[in-house]
Amino acid sequence: MLAQLLEAVGADGLVDYCTRFSSDIPACEDAMKSALAKCLIPAGEPAIVDSAAVRPEKGAGGGRTRGGWVLRLSGRTMDGQQYLSDFFVTTDDQERPRASIPVFWTGVGLSDAPFLADSTRTPQNACPGPG
Repeated sequence: MLAQLLEAVGADGLVDYCTRFSSDIPACEDAMKSALAKCLIPAGEPAIVDSAAVRPEKGAGGGRTRGGWVLRLSGRTMDGQQYLSDFFVTTDDQERPRASIPVFWTGVGLSDAPFLADSTRTPQNACPGPG
């Protein structure tokens, strides 16, 4: 999944990125708007520094949530800032891999990730001028 995202960004930029790769399109679009408003663009391939399986659980409505994998990613933005993000991958109804919020270069964290709490790193505004 991560390789597909990186290839798509290189080939097509961020056009239709959330529609193509996210299991939660509105959340992805919000994260993307925020990233672009701060001029945050990924630079190169992030390193996977940790990973863990996430088991399906009983959801709030009585149904089951989908399981998947969460990856801890470390990388840099185009302006050289470091990020550390949680990247959750699951599948959609057609069993295609989808990321919950594939805007991985913003330091997004998952509240229930099996890693150290509050250990993500969020890049600051990279736009020129007063911030």
